[in-house]
Amino acid sequence: MVTSVEIIVDIRPKAAFLQGHCQGSVHFDGVAALSDRQYELPEPQQVMTIVHAPEQQVDLKAWLAVKGYQQVQLQVWTPAFKQQLIEQQALASGESDAYAWRPSLLVQRFVNEVVLPNDSLLRQGLDIGCGSGRDTVYLAMQGWQMTGVDIRAEMLAKAESLASRQQVSIRTLQRDCERIADPFMDMPDASLGVIHVARYLHRPLFPVIKRLLAPQGYLIYHTFMQGSEAFGSPKNPRFLLAPNELATVFADYQILCDEVITLADGRPMSAFIARKPSYG
Repeated sequence: MVTSVEIIVDIRPKAAFLQGHCQGSVHFDGVAALSDRQYELPEPQQVMTIVHAPEQQVDLKAWLAVKGYQQVQLQVWTPAFKQQLIEQQALASGESDAYAWRPSLLVQRFVNEVVLPNDSLLRQGLDIGCGSGRDTVYLAMQGWQMTGVDIRAEMLAKAESLASRQQVSIRTLQRDCERIADPFMDMPDASLGVIHVARYLHRPLFPVIKRLLAPQGYLIYHTFMQGSEAFGSPKNPRFLLAPNELATVFADYQILCDEVITLADGRPMSAFIARKPSYG
């Protein structure tokens, strides 16, 4: 049943969605919105249900085939389905605050298992290479005052849109982090409680990260490791971490997580969380 699936996307026109929808669904206004906001959808290998109007089925199936989604259950909205939701007490109306996207597992682990809600550390955070902003926005939803940095203006626009839909505020900076030795020279020393880096590696930033992190501040780092080149990009060694590289660079930190995870396509990635010492 639809109500047993964690991620439910409803692509019917907004007026129809507001009148009634499956509890916990997130609204995308038509098939075109799926393309425009694909960064807000789960990965293609994840399970998802899409509720749609009968006339949307042909275009929806074509879109799914092109995008490679295989774990999708389609549910046509009919009077009988609506009645079923009523009987299950699963019919909702009006706006929905649900969302289909998910932050990285490492960021979820940081929020759920590492940082304490009453921790007194600075709540200022920086996401270097933030892309479309899912991790940035998720941390903002947990109370962090986040700044997302990326070289691509279009990615920052997506991050800002995502933050707006989740009703949180983030700051964005368009910045080339490789143009000068310290691209964050305008930020004071020890001014950040968390720095997050995902799928980006520029080794000259390591001392900058150390400078910016406050004592007891956290570093969350997950990016591609050596061996990824056998399965796809990146292939340049400049962008591939060596085994134990982060643990060596941040040897004076308290290392809370130092693991290698494997993506569905076979590429190995770091899963690294470390805490700066109190005397740093």
